[in-house]
Amino acid sequence: MSVAALFAAALISVAPQDSTPSTSLGEPVEVEDIIVNGRRFEEAAARYVGAVANPAGSRGLARWRSEVCVSVANLQPEAAQHIIDRISAVAIDLGLTPGDPGCKPNIIISVTDDPSGLAASLVGQSFRSFHTGGSGTDQGRAKLNAFIRDERPVRWWHLSYPGNAETGELAVRLPGFYDAKGMMADGSDVHAYAPAVRTTSASRIRSAIADFLSQVIIIVDTDEAGSLSLDQLSDYLSMVAFAQIDPAGQTREFSTILNLFDETVASPAGLTSWDKAYLSALYQSDLTRIQIGNQRSALAAAALAAKAEADQPLSGN
Repeated sequence: MSVAALFAAALISVAPQDSTPSTSLGEPVEVEDIIVNGRRFEEAAARYVGAVANPAGSRGLARWRSEVCVSVANLQPEAAQHIIDRISAVAIDLGLTPGDPGCKPNIIISVTDDPSGLAASLVGQSFRSFHTGGSGTDQGRAKLNAFIRDERPVRWWHLSYPGNAETGELAVRLPGFYDAKGMMADGSDVHAYAPAVRTTSASRIRSAIADFLSQVIIIVDTDEAGSLSLDQLSDYLSMVAFAQIDPAGQTREFSTILNLFDETVASPAGLTSWDKAYLSALYQSDLTRIQIGNQRSALAAAALAAKAEADQPLSGN
């Protein structure tokens, strides 16, 4: 039996026997609403992962490896610091290290009343900072155009890279790459133009390469976000800062902070158990599985386990 099924079975054993599953897509799915069998739990977790996960091209899911540094521009200092502190708290919960004051930002948040204009300006000023030309490092030119044009309350652009799963070092050649350490004894530099990947183990189902986030650019529309609490906005930003989230993902059937701007469902006060479980699973799962389908299955099982643990009542209650 899978981990997901075991946790589902445990949840069923403690769930009220007179509860019935929700059938309306307009109502968020809570654990107590799905008690029919373990398969329903697993299917719900798989649907959530399928709705939100958005890796770069055919690459695997990426996550931050260690330190993150958050910056917020165009807000009053007190509000900006509140957002930075709350996102940094989520980072700590995920096992990451927030940067010290003065660190070089890699989670860059800008607030503006002209998000499309700002996006176009940023891309125009430094196109290669958004579309590196390296395989598996971003979502490609078409989605970059959508990042500029699409009217969204919050828009984001992730940059990632395939790296050595053990060390985090770059594992593929990117435009402009040159490492003098690759120089041969005879003076030849042919190996300096491509990184070498060394591993201590070999497997047909796991790779020596994993995907890591390197930068996230987030633009917030002040007109759309003005009515939100800082905690709500911060938690929404945390989701898109720490995971490659699909901006077009259909999450209405779940209780998630990603529904914050969906007027057809209730706005959550902050990160929900689904959100926390997904982030926890992303940062604890083995993401060196070669097939992205296997990655998503493993992530769904881990997310379900994390959600079950968070939602399950304490013994004796």
